[in-house]
Formats: sequence, C-alpha cells, structure tokens
Amino acid sequence: MGGKLGTLLDSASIAIGRLDGIALVLPDPELFIDTNIRQQAVLSSQIEGTLKAEIDADAWATLNSDTSRPFEKPKSGCITVKVINHLGDEVMKVFRV
Repeated sequence: MGGKLGTLLDSASIAIGRLDGIALVLPDPELFIDTNIRQQAVLSSQIEGTLKAEIDADAWATLNSDTSRPFEKPKSGCITVKVINHLGDEVMKVFRV
C-alpha cells in the first residue's frame, strides 16, 4: 500500500507497537488506567465548574433551541449553517443570502 493511506497505516502500526511495549513494562495496566481516569475526571470537573460559573443560564436557554434568531446580513453575503442530530452526525452548508 502506498501514498497517504500507506503512511497512515504505518503510523498506526507503530503506535500499536508502542502500546504493546508499554503493556509489557507496566506492572498492572488496570492500575495505570484507573489512575489516569481519575485524574481526567478531576480535571474535567474542574473545567466544568469553571465553565458553569462563566455561563449565563438565561442567555444559554435562549440559544438552546431549534428556532433561529434574527441577525444582520453578513458583509460576505454568506452564512454557514451546521446541523447536528441526536446521534452526533453533522452536516454543514454555506448559503448565499
């Protein structure tokens, strides 16, 4: 396999090899994973606390809707609309206005 796909496949193979090597050196991978998950959970909760403190709940309630809000026509003459469904699938289109 050549080209970009071959390069990506080679990089993925190297990364998997590194993970295998780490698994051999770690005394107990579960211990490492549990510690890492706890650390990420603490960091995440700290970030969420910070973000919640900065978000105006009333302003957010007006944005969290399926109804468009009025806006001035952009100087570029284009708008970008991004739609995300409940599964997380995204579609983005640019429209001339």
